[in-house]
Amino acid sequence: MRYISWSQFWLYSKSPRMYFEQYVLGLRPEPTKKMVFGSIFSKAYENRRNGRYDPYKELKERGFTADYERVLRSALSQLPPLEGEECEKTFEIENKPLNLLGKFDGVIESKNLIIENKTGATWTQERADTAPQLTFYALVYYLATGRNPRMVLNSVRQSDGKVFSFKTKRTVEQMKELKKVIDDVADRIKRGVWS
Repeated sequence: MRYISWSQFWLYSKSPRMYFEQYVLGLRPEPTKKMVFGSIFSKAYENRRNGRYDPYKELKERGFTADYERVLRSALSQLPPLEGEECEKTFEIENKPLNLLGKFDGVIESKNLIIENKTGATWTQERADTAPQLTFYALVYYLATGRNPRMVLNSVRQSDGKVFSFKTKRTVEQMKELKKVIDDVADRIKRGVWS
């Protein structure tokens, strides 16, 4: 393994044993319905300008009700479209003991802005301001560009597709503190510590 992503960091922090099962042995659990919907939403967000993907067809094929189609249409109508190169942007940063990998829903580098979309539980401003995932993304962006990004988290309410947007930012000190923890986790992964 040459990198650590947010998902890998989070899972190892939660349970080194679960990390071992999923990332070393390849025993991935079946995705939940919320995870599948989130994946469909991400692809729809990324491809809505180019017409290469029909999320509504995939929703039907996967057995989602018309309510999910309504939620998806509502949410997408509230979010400004991004250009192709701004969606699903990935940064891999050289780091020891493992590189850092950030996969962003959206990045507008000219505005120094990261966009993260969430379709599960509805978020709050407090959660956006303290979420380690956003600190991880800010750190990766900062290391890639040398600039501290602004961030917008868009939270989609599952009942009706209403989007709640939260602006947030991290300090360099917050990023440095998290980097120490990330480097410790990465070191333990490299050494094969699963407990």
